[in-house]
Amino acid sequence: MIQNLYSQLTPAKITGMLLVRRCDRAKQEKGGSMKIHTIFLAFLLLAEPLPAQIIISEVMFDPLFDENSDEFIELYNLSPQDSVELAGLLIGDQNSVEPIVALRGGTILPPLHYAVVLDRDYELRSTTYDSLLPAQTILLTVDDATLGSRGLSNSKAETVLLLTATGDTLAAYRYSTGNAHGFSDEKIEPGAGDEPQNWRDSIVLHGTPGKRNSVTPFQQDLALSVDTLALRPEYPRAGQEFSVRLRVENAGREPSPQTEVRLSARGSVLAAQPVRPLAAGEERLLLVPLRLEQPGAVQIRAELIWPEDEQPDNNQLVLPLFLGWPEYSVVINEIMHSPSSGQPEWVELYNRTDQPVPLSGWQLQDSGARRAIAQEVYDLAPRGFALLTADSTLEDFFSLPGEVPVMVLPGFPALNNSSDAVVLRDAGGARIDSMRYAPGRNTEPGLSLERRNPDGPSTDAGNWGNAVNAQGATPGRRNSIYSVTPPEQISLRVIPELFSPDGDGIDEHVSIEYTLPGPEYRVRLFIYDMRGRKVHEMLNNAASGTRRSLRWDGRDAQGRLLPAGIYVLYLEAIDARAGTLNKATATTVLARRP
Repeated sequence: MIQNLYSQLTPAKITGMLLVRRCDRAKQEKGGSMKIHTIFLAFLLLAEPLPAQIIISEVMFDPLFDENSDEFIELYNLSPQDSVELAGLLIGDQNSVEPIVALRGGTILPPLHYAVVLDRDYELRSTTYDSLLPAQTILLTVDDATLGSRGLSNSKAETVLLLTATGDTLAAYRYSTGNAHGFSDEKIEPGAGDEPQNWRDSIVLHGTPGKRNSVTPFQQDLALSVDTLALRPEYPRAGQEFSVRLRVENAGREPSPQTEVRLSARGSVLAAQPVRPLAAGEERLLLVPLRLEQPGAVQIRAELIWPEDEQPDNNQLVLPLFLGWPEYSVVINEIMHSPSSGQPEWVELYNRTDQPVPLSGWQLQDSGARRAIAQEVYDLAPRGFALLTADSTLEDFFSLPGEVPVMVLPGFPALNNSSDAVVLRDAGGARIDSMRYAPGRNTEPGLSLERRNPDGPSTDAGNWGNAVNAQGATPGRRNSIYSVTPPEQISLRVIPELFSPDGDGIDEHVSIEYTLPGPEYRVRLFIYDMRGRKVHEMLNNAASGTRRSLRWDGRDAQGRLLPAGIYVLYLEAIDARAGTLNKATATTVLARRP
């Protein structure tokens, strides 16, 4: 049965006619007999209005592209059984309404179907919604150049109207501006009213013409919230455990059962975590621990598993991630920070690992936070060298091995001649190596700073020195001051661990021995009791070589024998020129013999 809503009949008259027609049909079937109370009931219902079936369900007033062709108004037939004739209905804004005319698919709207009223010029000037519109969607337009008066305004609120041919209002919605370009106003509950609280901005670009609105809740719908996807720590490294933080929300109308979230990468499931039942509107935060051994770019895929979910599109998230390389996998091996006149500055890298390291996107930084990013695609060979510079003329001044790349970095940081810091970061921003040079040491012009051993600490000034070869540098080759054994670290030991200065000639004192990375240190050696009180100063800002041995007889600075107990020896070695401080502690037991 098709109801002609644009006729001269009011909804009440239509209801009456429908009932009379049904009664007449019943009378014929019963051979002309009809009870009087049935006729009376039909006329009683003449005044009862027909429930509204056609609604405005979506309004695109601020399209992403051409507003002269891409505005639309969506209609929906709420009836589960009756088709509706739309030809002749009037649609527009509070200033102008025009008759609806067919564009594609006729003008009869089936039950529970959508019709989209487009700008008249849409088919001539646009294809924005062609791939979004379902094939069964009725496409309409108006008998005028625009929807409403000069189109729907995107700068001030207007009321969108749907009227019968006689001017009766079937639907009216006053939209509010402020949407992001390309996001429509959508009705939340189709069967509810047109109050502002029943409308919301679409969460889908270009809206949902001809489809269920993106803001209308499903009965069963769990969602992974994309805006809460996070990592702990923020920049994880390969081989390091990290956690992915997710938020699961029950966006449906019904409670959800226990479900599961799975995380996968590189074709393998990494973890699966259960999600307990959630009430409608309830949320749950998940912290899923992960560990990946291979550094570099990877996509972590999170998927919520619930076969009954009516909206699976919001059940997956993809997190592009860069797993940082392990610290010191690639090291700063040589620096030319004060070159001879006309020569460029440069930094040499060395790959300490047994696998190639892609350098694209890696960053070089100085103490002023100036960063240069490697844009060339190059894999640094295992145990191989690479040179970073601001100028390709480096090859004009040094004989370089053919296999060593020279990577020109736009924005190469200008290194200070006297003192500066150099920091190396991978493509994900994780710090891989850093070093600092200071005035008065390793700063001679025309001579590079070389690392004695790649396995030695970068922050130890004793692991660096000026090149000693004729060219004053060794770019792309083993350093001229290379040492097979990394520099020793500061060490402190006490022999024996227990002594008894009681005059019997046995274990009357302890021997205190320390080693330092280099000979240029000033040393302080203090002794504390277990209550943290300083009881003796063995050395205070004393010059020292790389090794020294002292003896302590268990007495304080005044020569008094200290009581039995545990004592802590604290050593500080300071290299003021390099700006480094090394510390070490050891313990000894002062005993009394019975």
